[in-house]
Amino acid sequence: FKEHLVDTHNVLRLWQQPDMLCRLGLFHSAYSNSYVNLAIFDASVDRAGVADAIGPDAEALTHKLCIVPRHDIVWDVLAERGEVPAEGIATTHIRSGEPVHLTQAELRHLLVFTMADIAEQYAGWYDEVFDYPRE
Repeated sequence: FKEHLVDTHNVLRLWQQPDMLCRLGLFHSAYSNSYVNLAIFDASVDRAGVADAIGPDAEALTHKLCIVPRHDIVWDVLAERGEVPAEGIATTHIRSGEPVHLTQAELRHLLVFTMADIAEQYAGWYDEVFDYPRE
């Protein structure tokens, strides 16, 4: 799993995305998420430490994307609309059901991150097949 996180970061870096988004790629499952229940950190006690490691902006977006239904947002909302709404969208926390608002900028980051996440999962095996050296 660590390899997937590192490779998602590397895809975002290759695509020349902002440092904040690249660091999100490295920590995108830090607090568990709507895809996997595999928390590396406890959001109730570890957020400050994660923010120290990756920066407050990257941590805030990482946390937000770990608590919303990412699949539903990307496929059922954004793909259906065919655009990222200027006003953002309202959704709910996947555990508490509390309302969560995602801004247009956050949604754009979610889309780019999702493309990198999928690209890594579908193409990451090429490195192993062709014996690409890992550093």
